[in-house]
This record gives sequence, C-alpha cells and structure tokens, in this order.
Amino acid sequence: MKQPALGKKIFELRKQKGLTQEELVEKCNINVRTIQRIEAGETSPRSYTIKTILNALGEEYEVVEEKIKKVNFETTLGVSSVNIKKVLKLSWILGIVYFIFGFVEFTSEYFRIEHEVSVFSTIILALVKVISITTFFFFMRGFTALGKVYENNLLTIISIITIVTFSVFGVIEIAALFMLFEWIYFILIIKMLLFGLLTVMLGISVALLHKQIGVFALVTGVVEIIAGLFLLMLSAEKSLSIIFPMQLLEILLIYFACAEINKKELVYS
Repeated sequence: MKQPALGKKIFELRKQKGLTQEELVEKCNINVRTIQRIEAGETSPRSYTIKTILNALGEEYEVVEEKIKKVNFETTLGVSSVNIKKVLKLSWILGIVYFIFGFVEFTSEYFRIEHEVSVFSTIILALVKVISITTFFFFMRGFTALGKVYENNLLTIISIITIVTFSVFGVIEIAALFMLFEWIYFILIIKMLLFGLLTVMLGISVALLHKQIGVFALVTGVVEIIAGLFLLMLSAEKSLSIIFPMQLLEILLIYFACAEINKKELVYS
C-alpha cells in the first residue's frame, strides 16, 4: 500500500473506532511515533507492521488494500471515473472525425503546395481546417488524460504542447489562405520539423504505456516514432504514407484504454 493513502485510511479507521493514537499503540504494541509518522504519510511501513495495525483495528489487510486502490484510482482520474470515460470516449469518437477531415486537409494541402492544384475553394478548405483544429483538440485531450491516469508526465506534457502547436499553426494556415504570405513555405517547413520532434516524443511516451495497456501501445509508439522521423527528414510523401495508419492506431489505442478503464472500474466497484 502506498502513502499517503495508507496513512489517511488508518487515521480514518482509528477515528471510526474512537481510539486515540496511544490507545492504538496499546492494542498493537507499536511505537507511538511510528503510528504518527504512518498516519502523516511520512513513512511507508512494512507489510507486517500494516497488518498488525489493521488487526488491532479489526480490519483485514486485503479488504483495506482494495479500498485504497479504489480511492487512488478515482483520485487519479479526477472528480470521478465517469469523467475520464467520457473524455476518452469523446476522444476516440472525435478522433475518427479528425481522421476523416485530416485526410481531406492533408491531401488538399499536398496537392496545393506540391503540384499547385486547388482541390477545394478557399472557404471550404478554411472550414475543413477549423473542424480539424477543433476535433484534434478533443482527440489529443484523450492522450493528456491517459498521461494523468497512468502517471506518464511526458505523455501529458507532449500532448498539451502538441495541441497548442497544432492550433497556432492551424490559425496561421487559415490566415495564409486569404493573405499572400511569401514566407508560408518557410512556416510549413518549421511546422514539419516541430511536429516531427513532437511526434517522436509522443511515440516514446506512448510506448511507455505498454506495461499498463499492453503491446499495442508499444506498436503505436514505434509507428509514431517512425512517422516523426519522416517529418524531420521533410519527406512529405513518406510522411503521408504512414501518418494516417498512425492515426488509426492512436484512435484504437484510446479505445482500448477506455475499455481498460471500464474493467478497472468494475474490479474496484
């Protein structure tokens, strides 16, 4: 059992029994300073010590352990486990929408920049970009949530940076559709390099989830790293060939993670 949840639980159980720390010491024959430090979350006692204290409080070790796991799980998720399920469900659903509009946007931009062929009118392309930015935000928010749930700080940070970066470049590209920017090509190069780096970092952080989610997270992470390297090499065609399979894997990863959260909720309910 981990601190400080253990200390808090022992404190609550002692209060429920109407015992002072000194009275608990008499029951379990453990130093009062040790009890104080455990309840304050200052030390992580051995299993034998925990069982001795819980026996004195008339509680079973396994039952208390499951209760603490449930509290830790719900605290990690935020207000309640229901919220995280909604975030993840919305993430993979809007991830599908982003995939569709992202494909349309990426393809049209490729032909517009590489071959100077306009697939859509300026207004329609601008609308597609607005939808892409919006759906991308909710899609990536799922990765931010996963980072918090599984205590993967790298994933949380990279997801937030990616959302901000995508939004900034999206606004610039929309503005460029209506104004002639001589340096738009330079901006696109910077975008590919930045997203190449962010995608590699995202891949590393996602791969770290393989212990919690399974080998699928590792596969997704590796594909993200490869896609990021192609972007760093400024290879538009190679990037195009792997980015969309990568996004499908990301959507499935969020879906599977949501299913895993549901399983944990059932275990701890």
